[in-house]
Amino acid sequence: MKKNNLTNTKLISAMLVGISAMMAMSNPLTVYAEENPDSTNDQNTAESNTNEESGVTSEAKEQAEVTSDAIDTAEERFEEIAEAPVSTQEAGKLSEDAVETVNLEAEEIISEDGKNQNLENAAEDITNAEANLVVAGEADKAADEEAKEAIDSLGAATRISENAAETVADAKVEANELADKVANAGNKVEADKAYDELTKLVEYTNEDISTKKELYESLKGQYQTAVENLQKKEAEYQAALVDAGTNTDEARKELEKAQASADALETAVADAKAELAVEASAAEKINSLVNTGTDWNKQRARMQSIVVNYYIPQVLDSGATNIKFVKYVRGYDKQDNNYNIFTYVDSNGVTQTVYFNYDRVDKQPCDNRYNNLGSSTDIVIYQKSQEEIDADKYLNSYFGKNSNDDTNELHDRANNGKLDVFAYDEGGITKYLVREEVEALKTSGEVKEVDGKFIMGSVELRKVVQNKNSKVHGGEYAVDTMNDAEFKAFCEKAGTYAAKYKEYDKAVTEAKQAVEDAITETDKLSGAIDELKNTRKNRLANAKAALEVDDLATFFGLDITEAEAADLNNMTLEEAIEFLDKYLAEAEEKIKEAEAGLSELEEKKAKAFEALKKFVQSNGGDEATDDTTESAGNTESGAANVYAVPNTGVVNINAEAGTGEMTAAQAVMNDAVQNDVLGDRRGELDEVLLAGKAKTPAKKNVNKEKAEVKAPTVVTILDEEVPASDGMKQEKVSWWWLILIGFLGATGEEMYRKNKTKKEKIKK
Repeated sequence: MKKNNLTNTKLISAMLVGISAMMAMSNPLTVYAEENPDSTNDQNTAESNTNEESGVTSEAKEQAEVTSDAIDTAEERFEEIAEAPVSTQEAGKLSEDAVETVNLEAEEIISEDGKNQNLENAAEDITNAEANLVVAGEADKAADEEAKEAIDSLGAATRISENAAETVADAKVEANELADKVANAGNKVEADKAYDELTKLVEYTNEDISTKKELYESLKGQYQTAVENLQKKEAEYQAALVDAGTNTDEARKELEKAQASADALETAVADAKAELAVEASAAEKINSLVNTGTDWNKQRARMQSIVVNYYIPQVLDSGATNIKFVKYVRGYDKQDNNYNIFTYVDSNGVTQTVYFNYDRVDKQPCDNRYNNLGSSTDIVIYQKSQEEIDADKYLNSYFGKNSNDDTNELHDRANNGKLDVFAYDEGGITKYLVREEVEALKTSGEVKEVDGKFIMGSVELRKVVQNKNSKVHGGEYAVDTMNDAEFKAFCEKAGTYAAKYKEYDKAVTEAKQAVEDAITETDKLSGAIDELKNTRKNRLANAKAALEVDDLATFFGLDITEAEAADLNNMTLEEAIEFLDKYLAEAEEKIKEAEAGLSELEEKKAKAFEALKKFVQSNGGDEATDDTTESAGNTESGAANVYAVPNTGVVNINAEAGTGEMTAAQAVMNDAVQNDVLGDRRGELDEVLLAGKAKTPAKKNVNKEKAEVKAPTVVTILDEEVPASDGMKQEKVSWWWLILIGFLGATGEEMYRKNKTKKEKIKK
């Protein structure tokens, strides 16, 4: 960032351009000992630039914000699915395991603090990535500033070194002319005058080059510092991008974990949803038959639906498949022996056949099996054993197939026990006997009755009880449609559970999509960061734009092809620094060349002195001495400070000039402040700065009323209004120091005093 001090390259640029312009136009210049009035605008511009966010990372930062919002949305969606809609206890047997899986997966989605830890981690990673992008943006902006500073400083240093070399070269030409005048003088006055001018030329050239070297060294140091800072900021920029990339990669890993959780939950929900849908359909089928009245056929159909849609899958075997009602069989007695046949494939893949029958829920025990059957619309369903079925089959085989007519004779036989069947096991096979067969065996002595039990040999004959699992017989019935809470809950809520899961499934899908969206946005962020890492190479291009030049070749005044200029504009940072260092080395050589030229001037002065001595000795007169007389300025009491300035090309500069005379010079200076040292030049500035005009001093009088100055000695500037410089006596000051004092005021004056004191100590 520019500073309002000696190393301010914009100030130095303005000085160089302004000096050269005024040298060409010979316009008067009033120098006031005050701070640069235009510095406020420069400062405001600098502050404005500082406050502007670097555009290079702005898109990535915007994408980071979009990604962060996407993760926030995913977190909201995950919170919505943290609680499954159906508990394991509420689920039916068919969906129980699937619902339990859903509940477990849902519990994994959200931790105890109500947040998904993976999404929380991802959000933190993106926040860190965004912070690193801010760091990268600041480093990028600082690097661009340092790149511009480096090029700007080097441009000024290059121009100063060139000017120093040109100054010494011109001084050498003039020194040769003055030395010839000393050697070929017609009289002592001419010889003294020429030698005096040569002495002052050498003195002021030394001071001029000393000042320029000091400026050059300051700019060189500023350039080297800028390069060092540029490399540092570039490293910070790249490191911040790497960190941002790492943050983004970590965020994606966390999002993938969240996605895996959502996938697992989605799969579980799909399974549970399918089974709940089956249960809802089953409940719907059962409920469609609830209004049976006391119609036995309708109640039988309801029983069959309950067995198929509820009892077998929900109670008997939740893994049962292919459940079917086969047929209804009317038993031999047309009442208790009735049964319904069902088949299904069990959990082990084995086909099973089961038998069910039902009673009305209010049926009462009675000696007459055909009476007290009840009048309720609700029923009790129970399972019949294989032995009961086989006993009925035995009746049919023993007595012959019975007709379907309910006759009194049949009822009597049934109620009197003549249709009773007894079973016994023999050789692993169950065999059957009707009552009259048992009575016959009892008569023959083959069967004995002991304590009301029939014993055949060592085997007890057991009476087969039809419907022994019924409620009337106190058995373990299957379903009581009036009093079975689980059955009733199934019928009432199975449909609602399915509806809840339909909504829950939608929420899970949205949560999963939200995570996928977050991953997509994270990938976009990674891409934006990668693009920054892969494409950000040339800092000179930014500096070129900031300096408002078309290309760097023009900036450095290179005579190269368009292809070479394009290569120059597309350098990597390392190549750019190598390129700039080459120009610094060339500038360094010019400074050394100027310093070497000073030695030649001293030698020329010494030879001229010897020539002067010989002239005096050969023509008679006082001994020649190597003294230099300073031109007198206005030393009246109370007079304003007077600066005696070496004639390095500026002529007829009158501090007492009117405002009208100052307008042109001030306009040139103001214009110069807006251009860098090697930026675009227009009109006379091109001629002055690039063509090198106005280097030979003209010989004119300055302020005839107060002082007469003979070029090339001293040009005197009188300033009536220099309060910041009170107390200074008339001194000979180089143009460089004068302009510094003019721009920097008291600060410049103090710098001049320190520099002069330092030189005086060295001389002593």
